[in-house]
Amino acid sequence: MRSSTAQALIDLNNAFYQTNAASFAQTRQAPWQGWQRVLDRVRMCLAMREADAHAGVDALRGVQKAHAPLVAIDVAAGNLRFERLLAAELGDTMGTIHAVDDCPGLIDEHSLPLHTQVHMRDILAQLMQNKDPLAGLPAGDLVVSFGFMHHVPGRALRERLLDALAAHTAPGGILALSLWRFMDDERLAAKAMAADAQAEQHDLPVDDLEPGDHFLGWQNSTDTLRYCHHFSSDEIDDIAARLCKRGLAPCDRFFADGRSGALNAYLICRRDQ
Repeated sequence: MRSSTAQALIDLNNAFYQTNAASFAQTRQAPWQGWQRVLDRVRMCLAMREADAHAGVDALRGVQKAHAPLVAIDVAAGNLRFERLLAAELGDTMGTIHAVDDCPGLIDEHSLPLHTQVHMRDILAQLMQNKDPLAGLPAGDLVVSFGFMHHVPGRALRERLLDALAAHTAPGGILALSLWRFMDDERLAAKAMAADAQAEQHDLPVDDLEPGDHFLGWQNSTDTLRYCHHFSSDEIDDIAARLCKRGLAPCDRFFADGRSGALNAYLICRRDQ
């Protein structure tokens, strides 16, 4: 994909969220089903960490080694639904939750969830400039990106994001991704095909799209389009392989969410201590 095409698709999505931020946020209030399984994996790691702490007695001072509170990074945090879930379910073990996004219309900074610190950053603009969008943030014991990878145009740009996420996952930490599979849903696939036809009439660079690239409207309308990528099983295999080369071994992979219970594919990886 040409960089000019990627930028046009980014601009399209930026305009979409600026226009529809309020209505979009209203439909994104409850936690996704798959997040509970992510938290189950986090709890398993916390239990392992606690066991290590009890076993790791300082021979010289005879005291149990302590562990710092859990640090989390949420890339493209949206309206902070995941932050609210973390605060509610893991509040006693949480340190700072670093929520990264660039859509103030989705975030009410006057009522942030417990432990949450917001970082307003244009993630895709940084990636387009070959910069680290998470520069300056501490390594995360939990690094997540939900509902965002499908808005990253082009395999090359997605790989840059994966590398940044991997680089900011602490030893022993977990990286969790959701990967949208909307073309497996008959209703959404029909909407995508209708929006694709509309895109050809809106001077969008449809000639330079990659396999899996589509457009979608909003709330039964194709007046406002957004770019979305459907992830095939082979692509998810490639993502897992790339993360493995960067020291994060897959520890769980499953489907969840939506009426079908399979609208998102989840990939959870863990870095060795």
